[in-house]
Amino acid sequence: MEKEFKDKILAHLSRGWSAFPVTIQVSLAEDGVSVVKKPRFLNGEWASWQKRIMSPEEVDFSWMQFDHVGITTGKISGITVVDVDTKNIVLPADFPKTYTVESRKGYHYYFKYHPAVKQTQDSRDKDGKLLNIDIRNDGGFVFAPPTIYVLPDYTTSEYKVINDIPLAEFPIEWYQKTFNQEKSNWKEKMVAPVESGNRNMSFASIIGGLLKRFPMDEWESVVWPTVQDKNKLQEKPLSGSELRITFNSISKAETQARHQGGDIKDISTDYSNDELRVDVRLEQVVVCFKIKNIISSLGEANAIVWIQKATGLTHEIPFYLKIKSDSNKEQWVRILSKAFDKKENKETYPWTIIVAKVVATVESQIRTRQQDFTADTIEPKDCTWLLDPFIQEDMINTIFGMGSSGKTLLSLYFSKLVAETLGHNILFIDYEDTAGGWKNKLAKITQLTDFNLPMNKFIYFDSEQIPVAEQVDKIKDVIKKHNIKMVVVDSASLATGESTSDEKSAVRLVSALKLLRTTVLLIAHQRKNNGDETPIGSIQYENQSRNVWNAKGKEYIL
Repeated sequence: MEKEFKDKILAHLSRGWSAFPVTIQVSLAEDGVSVVKKPRFLNGEWASWQKRIMSPEEVDFSWMQFDHVGITTGKISGITVVDVDTKNIVLPADFPKTYTVESRKGYHYYFKYHPAVKQTQDSRDKDGKLLNIDIRNDGGFVFAPPTIYVLPDYTTSEYKVINDIPLAEFPIEWYQKTFNQEKSNWKEKMVAPVESGNRNMSFASIIGGLLKRFPMDEWESVVWPTVQDKNKLQEKPLSGSELRITFNSISKAETQARHQGGDIKDISTDYSNDELRVDVRLEQVVVCFKIKNIISSLGEANAIVWIQKATGLTHEIPFYLKIKSDSNKEQWVRILSKAFDKKENKETYPWTIIVAKVVATVESQIRTRQQDFTADTIEPKDCTWLLDPFIQEDMINTIFGMGSSGKTLLSLYFSKLVAETLGHNILFIDYEDTAGGWKNKLAKITQLTDFNLPMNKFIYFDSEQIPVAEQVDKIKDVIKKHNIKMVVVDSASLATGESTSDEKSAVRLVSALKLLRTTVLLIAHQRKNNGDETPIGSIQYENQSRNVWNAKGKEYIL
């Protein structure tokens, strides 16, 4: 552990604060704008740090696999924190000066612990307006210095102390004036009947009003039962599925509005026509392509996306690679897949912007009674590809998989297409083979397939087992000399020269690859025996790649 990092943790502990290890997985929300931070804690949870403070002797061991710092708020640490989520908020002139930490979007103001102050989430003022200010107290925690994490746009966000002074008393009068301490009794206010001919619009308005006034963690426990009770009182109630569809749609819009820090827009008119109203739930997206049509437009018949109303959206495009087995028998192999599972709130790959565009496009098409669309409407128009949709130009593209899954085969096939179709030279930085071993491997693959690899376009770079980050200039000279258009790195674990699980090592590698200023195809190994189909090592290999593909190999032989 670096001395500066450790010293800052020890400083927290010396103040009597319960500091604990945490790491953060950062991704974009479905709106393509908001950042989602998913913390991971030692032993899978952080509740123990609400009961005791770590000893200085535990620090080195506890942070062995973690690179960020959290501090438990409340009685255990003697602090109550005001979390201001935007730097545009102007606090009162008499707001106390106290120990202050700057975050990416706002500030954390640390005060002496106040037992009467309740922790808040998505707080509202007394008029129901979103404050963008929350309280962290008993049962909560905050990220703390020296935490630094990488955002999806490759910039960094740092928590740093900007006012290192003693803690002030918590401003209880400001708290009482600012926060809405009592929730309106909406069940009593909603006794008026809903007009039978205007039920959808009326319920959309009611749901929107309720969601605006309640924290998100009470939407299911408070708001949804309230809406159901209101519906039961009607002479002609909506069906349960109709009511839930409207509730889900308004919830999604309110969530996006809160992420963007603005007020929810009136979208009730969207649901005024029963025939056009639809529930679009993205359950799974499986993207596969037919290898022989790789250069052709995705608007072909093999790229048709079918839509299943009210049960979700699914599209699947066969991707088969014709190879010869050891017995010289031809087989068709399904080798790549992409998935997004909204039920588990799990983003298998960092394509959240594309996913959001899928949903928006599908919903728009359904509303105009266009029942299907082609996949070429999904990708942003400003993208440029070497191989559409596998290899995006001047970006990092990653293929990962278990041993013998076809990673090398895929990289060579993609390289062949780039070289032959576009006439570009390819640079191979192979940490797993010497020059002789690399040539023998390519010769064997040529025997087993009908690739006919264009060896005159393939350039081998002798890595000498030196990490990529330590020879960027040397690689750039080779790229310039041979007019290289794509660099293939095999593999990520060896190219780092350090531990693959270390986030700093991963960031160091991908940062070096970006400095090459060309298209990169990175080959990575897959985590073993944990059911997690992700590249081995730091999450940064996924977060900082434009495309991430999972090579499945013979698992999908038909």
